Amino acid sequence: LCQQCNAQVRLLKFQSKLEKQEISAPVFEIKSIPGSNRILPEVVQSGSINEKLWVGQSLNTTLSRLLASGQSERQADQLRREFRVSEKRFAFLRVVGMAINNASWLEMDKMIRAKKPPVNVEILIKICIDGNRIDEAIKLISKLPPERTVRFWVMTGRIEEAIQVAVREKSEYDLLYIQREVGKANKELYDRITNLRAQIQ
Repeated sequence: LCQQCNAQVRLLKFQSKLEKQEISAPVFEIKSIPGSNRILPEVVQSGSINEKLWVGQSLNTTLSRLLASGQSERQADQLRREFRVSEKRFAFLRVVGMAINNASWLEMDKMIRAKKPPVNVEILIKICIDGNRIDEAIKLISKLPPERTVRFWVMTGRIEEAIQVAVREKSEYDLLYIQREVGKANKELYDRITNLRAQIQ
């Protein structure tokens, strides 16, 4: 407990220093939303005075905001070392920060094209979808094994590709998932998927 309090005090001191230096960054908070596939947090209060407020935010939010600012890489690295943030976690927060800062999509593009991206390909796909970079997401989907692509084809709006993969893999589960996502509003497609499910059984 004492160690946790000590870490919190160190973080508050670091955040106070950022406020004194008047470092600004997009305002957002990293938290998981139940039932949501969204990874990228929504930027709130863009261009407001709150962009210079840091005290009281979580370590993850502080790191991502520093990385999203595009000019505070040194401070982010210092914070990473001080709190012994793992390389994997830092890489994830870096990707989130870069995706929020639209000017950093070139850097993201380099990361996406790497033979071994620093974060899971599925996370990169979700971030591209959240950032409306559908073409980039589609390129990344091809790096996944077929059985893991259906959900992402649906997320990018490529229903036909999702159906083709599900039929090729003979996966009634995937066809049922597609059918639920399409809904009964598109009766023709809904009935077609019902027929395909019957053929697979």
